[in-house]
Amino acid sequence: MNECSFDRLDALIALSSRSLIDDEAEKFLELEPYQDISEKARRKAMHIIKRAERKKCSHPAFHALKIAAIACLICISLVFTACVSIPEVREAMWEAVVEWYDEYIAVKFRGNSSQSGASSRAPASIEEVNLPGYMPEGYTTTAFRSKTLFSAEYYDSDGKYAFTYIQGTPERDILQIDTPNEPPKNIDINGSEGILMIEDGIMTVV
Repeated sequence: MNECSFDRLDALIALSSRSLIDDEAEKFLELEPYQDISEKARRKAMHIIKRAERKKCSHPAFHALKIAAIACLICISLVFTACVSIPEVREAMWEAVVEWYDEYIAVKFRGNSSQSGASSRAPASIEEVNLPGYMPEGYTTTAFRSKTLFSAEYYDSDGKYAFTYIQGTPERDILQIDTPNEPPKNIDINGSEGILMIEDGIMTVV
């Protein structure tokens, strides 16, 4: 039993062919029934008929060339079909279509004027400090900030040390943690990848 696979390239071809069929059907439905043929359309039809009659009287050599051209097209179609059946070729074609779409068709949205020319690379300095969004009442903090490092120590209402919040650039080693007894755990933090480590009752989230 042969197994057939339907991948993204097949779906793309099916959607494009369906679009062409819909366009042709829409043009056909726009035609008015029992419409008189105009003189211009009549002359064009007669021109096509006469051209077809002239082709019947063409030279035999020209007829042989047409047969050879058709044979070449058939060979090219067979080679193309064989290539498309190769998964690697299909994937490469799909990637080429996606790349072309992203380059010439895709609609891209930009931020405001201050961010439109921003680089996608991480900044070399701290541009904005992102503090914890929620803290219970009574917490106090002491902070330190430089170009590449921000550090804040938080204390509860009794003045007892609670935790330290650190923010830095990728080039700055902002944390120095001893190897814990338990392996680190990968966690999700509002859609971002994080690491959780617990050692001697001290919890560290990176």
